[in-house]
Order: sequence, then structure tokens, then C-alpha cells
Amino acid sequence: MSAGEMGVRSNPANSAASKTPITLAVPYHSGFELLLVTLRSIASQRHGETRALLCDDSPGGLTEQQLAAMHALFPAGRPLSVLRNPVNLGMARAWNRCLDEAESDLVTLVHGDDELDPEYARAMVELAERRPDATAMFSGARIIGQSGQSTLSFPDLYKELLIPAHDRELLVQGDRGLSSLLRGNYIFCPSVCYRKSRLGDVRFDPRFRMVLDFDLTTRLLLDGHSLVGVPKRRLYRYRRHEQNATQHLTKELTRFREESDLYLAIAQRCRELGYGRSERKAQQRRIIALNLLFCMVRDAGQREWRDLAQKSALFRELFL
Repeated sequence: MSAGEMGVRSNPANSAASKTPITLAVPYHSGFELLLVTLRSIASQRHGETRALLCDDSPGGLTEQQLAAMHALFPAGRPLSVLRNPVNLGMARAWNRCLDEAESDLVTLVHGDDELDPEYARAMVELAERRPDATAMFSGARIIGQSGQSTLSFPDLYKELLIPAHDRELLVQGDRGLSSLLRGNYIFCPSVCYRKSRLGDVRFDPRFRMVLDFDLTTRLLLDGHSLVGVPKRRLYRYRRHEQNATQHLTKELTRFREESDLYLAIAQRCRELGYGRSERKAQQRRIIALNLLFCMVRDAGQREWRDLAQKSALFRELFL
């Protein structure tokens, strides 16, 4: 691994309080009690130029009482901006609206059931200032359960092992960076802070329900962009629970079909670019097969025979 991929030392000049603004935008659909927890963590950010934006994509819209409870969390000098979608946009379009409506160049799309460490915004701003050529920045994540307690699963432990060796900052770019993500996506989607001035008109693809974040990340890498992260700093708290969209899409098998289709499409693009390392990883789709097998073993252990039969049929369809 080259010196650039190993990471760089922080610049002492950036130690003073930065005036660079960052928007923490929440695309909200449901789960108001957890939303309040998310917003409280945004209001607690220690970076003085943190801006809060909420895009209300809930079926019936937030009530006046709910809006009042939300606004009460924020000080007068750092108010919460709330936008109501005229129609239900769905996940990808709601995420895109958050990017479009944010007034700052740096934007993070915070899931409405997660939490942020108070240092998250400051860390992303400092990272962006040190790496002006990076299109996106990201942090590590700590997995929490329904009530906020730390938790961990085998897939999360496996992801930890996939993070490439680095010093303090991890630069992800080119064939090497893309192939490392194709082994298993160790970047937690909502921990990513996007730089709109480099992102341009690239946005999330509404065709996808599960892999829209990975699709965007891989498109950026295939187009020559770079990402830089501090995965050892767990500044994002990612909540896993039964109402989580990932859990739902896993159970109904949508995630596996989308992931397989995307990997094969990436393999074709890598072939065109001469990204041999990434093409092989994408064509193998090993992480998808392993995850599906893990879910099958779990179903067998829990005597979920119908779910096991469905996943077994899908495994034969995709990999045999």
C-alpha cells in the first residue's frame, strides 16, 4: 500500500475552531421517538457552524406538536430547518432533496433512527479541510440496539477485519480502493459527509431500495473520485433494530438481488476501465454469498424453515 493510502498526519494549522459550515440533514419517514434522539445528538454537536435540516417524507406529515418538540431541542442561534415534501418521495429522492436543499458545501445524510458523537461534525470538517481533493469523508461507526446499548454481530465484526491497514486516515480511490470495498462495504452509509462542489450532479439512483449508497460510492470511484475516512474513530452510532430498513430488505431478500445485480454491473464497468482487481472481486460476489449463507444458518438455528427455503432457492439461483 502506498504512503498516500496509508494516511497522513493531521495539520496543526487546523487545530483552531473552523468556520466551515456543515449540514446534518435527516430524511425522515417514520419513528418519531427515535427521531428526537437523532435530533438531540445533532443539536449537541460541538462544531459551531453545524446546521440542521430535516426533510419530512412521512406519510401524514409531522404535527404541530411534533414540530414544536423538535424545534425546542435547538438553540436560537442554531435553528432546525424543516422541509415538507409535497408528495412522498421515497428513500432515494428524499436523500437527493436533502443534498439539493442543503446550503453548505459539506452535507451528511443522517438516518432518523441513529445518533452522532458530539465530535462528528468537527471531525468531518477538519478532514475535509485537510483533504480538499476528496469528494466525500467518512468516520467509523459503533453499532447500537433499540435502546442505545452497544451491540455487535458477526457481520459487523467481519466488516472490521475488512478495513485496509492505515495510519490515521484511509484514502479510498482507484482500483485498489474499489476492490477493498467490493470485498465487503466497511463504510457505513450515513457516516459519509459529501462535498457538493465535487459531487456535482451525481445523486442517488431511485431504482434501488437497498444498495443506493454503495451504488453512489462505487460510481464515484469508477469516475476517478476519492474518499477519505477515519474508520477507527467511531463517531457515528448506527442503530440496528427490527424496524430498520436494512433488516426489512434483508428479510424480503431484496438486498441480495440488488447487491448481486449491482456487483455484476460493476464488474462490466471495471472490465472497460482495466480495473482487474476490482473486476474479479465484483464477479465473484463472495461477500453476498457469505452473507446469504450466514442468514441461512441463522434461520436454521431459529427454525425459520420457510425463510430458510426461500434463501436456499435464491442462493441456488444466484451462485450455482
